[in-house]
Amino acid sequence: KELCVARAKQYKDKFRDDMVKAMDAEIERLESLRKVNPTVSETEILVLKFNKNNLLKAMEKAELSLDSLRIIIN
Repeated sequence: KELCVARAKQYKDKFRDDMVKAMDAEIERLESLRKVNPTVSETEILVLKFNKNNLLKAMEKAELSLDSLRIIIN
């Protein structure tokens, strides 16, 4: 079980980092676009930031759940 917990933490950290990178890139893209295109609303950017924060909170609460166990007998 310790191996599963350690590996789950690695995956959780990687998925969180990937999500943060993707959300930050989109937020940065919209902020840059807003400088040249005023039709991009501040609300769109704020919604992305809000969603990013909610995703971070949800990912922190994620826990490992053992759903099955495979036994192999030779």
